[in-house]
Order: sequence, then C-alpha cells, then structure tokens
Amino acid sequence: MKIWWQGKTSRERALILFMVAACLMAGVWYGIVTPFNNGVARLAQDNARLTAELQWLVNAAQRKGLIPIKPSTLSMEQRLASTAKQHGIQYQSQKRDPQTLSISLAPLPASTFFTWLQALQHNGLQVTQLEFVAQPAGKKSVKVVTLQLRQVNANG
Repeated sequence: MKIWWQGKTSRERALILFMVAACLMAGVWYGIVTPFNNGVARLAQDNARLTAELQWLVNAAQRKGLIPIKPSTLSMEQRLASTAKQHGIQYQSQKRDPQTLSISLAPLPASTFFTWLQALQHNGLQVTQLEFVAQPAGKKSVKVVTLQLRQVNANG
C-alpha cells in the first residue's frame, strides 16, 4: 500500500484523499445522520398522535363522567350544595355510603334539571340511578322520583 501511495503524484494523492473524505462524509450522512433524523421525526409524530389520543380519552371520560373535569378537594355534599345553589335548586340529600348520595327534589324545569346534572358530572358526581316523570305538557318540568349520585375520583 505504501509503495502504491508513493507511486502517485501529489495531485492524485489530493484527489484520492478528497474522494475518501467525500465517501466518509456521505457514509456518515446516509448511515448515521439521516436515520437519526428520521427516527426523531417518527418519534415526534408518535408523540403528537399519542398526545391527541390521550386528550381525546380524557375528554371522553369527562363527558361520560368517569373522571371529574375539575378535580376537587371538596366533599360530595359541598360540591352538591354549590352546584345546586348555582342553579337555584332546592334538594334534600341522604348519604347511603361514603361514595353515594340519594337526592330528593321538588318538581323543576327540565332544562334546569339537565343543566344541573351536567354540572354535577363536571364536578365529579356521577349519576348512578335516575328516574323521573315528565309533568303535563304545559309545565315543561320534571318530577324526580329517584336520583343517586356517586363520587368519582380522578383514578376512577
């Protein structure tokens, strides 16, 4: 190899060194840098997709009342009282067990009732049993026969 190298002129040596350097740079670029960049881009796409899926799952769970939209340190009774007060609803409650409340209500407008149920769900109180009767057509109200709520924590 040494004899072969010495047999080359300085111009040929420079050209050979340039070609070797160019081949090494191309090898590094296509063998290391490009796969690394492609891997980073793929991981970024996976991260974006998984973040979107996680957000969708959280939103779906909140819509279904599986986790509260606003995690709270308030007790069930306090959350029930504050949402009832915000919606102008009079109620009586009885605690069935540490996680369940039974609610009694006077007849009230249907729109108010359903808005209140949604607010309860957003505050981590899930309806476990509901039975109501629609009042005559002109009144547009409902009489709640049975309403039971269960406290839902962020961990289910």
